[in-house]
Amino acid sequence: MRIAFNPTGTHTHKGYLKVRFDLIPDPTDKTYAMHHIQVPVIPPGGYPGAVDEMGAPIDQADYDKWLGGLPKVWQTNPCLSHIVTVPEDIQLQELENLVCNVFNKDTTATLDDILVQPDSAHLVSVFMRDKGIPSVKPVKAKDLVGLVSSVNARLAGLGLAFEGGGSVIPIEPQSIVVGYEAIDRAYDCYYTRVAQAVKALADGTIDTIEIFAASGYPLADCEVATFFVVSGNNLSTRDSELLGNVAAGSKQTITLNSVGGAISIDVMIDDCIGTYFSSGRLKQGTTTTGGHWWRSGDNIPCTDATFGINSNDISLKGTGTEAAGGWANIGKVMGVAAAAFGKMNGVAVADVKTVSGVAV
Repeated sequence: MRIAFNPTGTHTHKGYLKVRFDLIPDPTDKTYAMHHIQVPVIPPGGYPGAVDEMGAPIDQADYDKWLGGLPKVWQTNPCLSHIVTVPEDIQLQELENLVCNVFNKDTTATLDDILVQPDSAHLVSVFMRDKGIPSVKPVKAKDLVGLVSSVNARLAGLGLAFEGGGSVIPIEPQSIVVGYEAIDRAYDCYYTRVAQAVKALADGTIDTIEIFAASGYPLADCEVATFFVVSGNNLSTRDSELLGNVAAGSKQTITLNSVGGAISIDVMIDDCIGTYFSSGRLKQGTTTTGGHWWRSGDNIPCTDATFGINSNDISLKGTGTEAAGGWANIGKVMGVAAAAFGKMNGVAVADVKTVSGVAV
């Protein structure tokens, strides 16, 4: 694994300076095959065929032929991006020390192990939750543009390589999952898209997102929200976060929002997860778990909005933790986390008082 400073993430928010660095896999890492990809070189004019009002191709077969014929280049996407709060006078050595305090051989070995797992979103935020960043003072500089430029110049040389051989740390998965696996699928989509199946089994908070954008079409201004059914195919949003820009061509695991704060999206039983982005394309495909709802334009937020139905799955998944008030004495039943149950023997978990004679 190696870490590189990413100047596109340098900004101020609520008076504090934020910087971003990317964790990039090496050829010997498990995550390398997922993130070392060929991407098409999209010409400045984009697709030359007929498109609709949103810029989507009218003839999908012609678009696929055009896209397949474009020249391709290799690139390695980050497997994880991290935004941290730093003092405005930070120097390169200070950032290197900060990075080394957060990431060591065991940390990178664990991330390399869990990020290739199908349930990685269940694991990564649990693991990263205690990787705290020291508190710093607010920015005093008045010229914020000049500050960003100065910081980027000072930190441009950050490039740390971490040796292998670390130990993988065991992690208990989180209790809430919504949406579908963030994998490469046959087709692309845009508009607002909401996964219909794999709904929340408990009330709580979504804190990790996995998403897969089509190669060559990174997502801009990406929003993710929880939705609930009002009636039929009418949906309303419950809560949302702005993730910002999302790299294309491989699964991206995101635990921080666009301003460097921890993702925190309220979710309740039977809620679904959805997304909208101002440009780019999300992967969708016919490996159907339950299909999805869609609606033209930005519908985050929305209230009692009527959506259409599509039989494909979308590459969007969220995980999080159940709200307080779960079982105090029993963590697992038959190896499955108690918080993952909706019912036991047909009885709602909230109404279960004992399991094999043990008070819950």
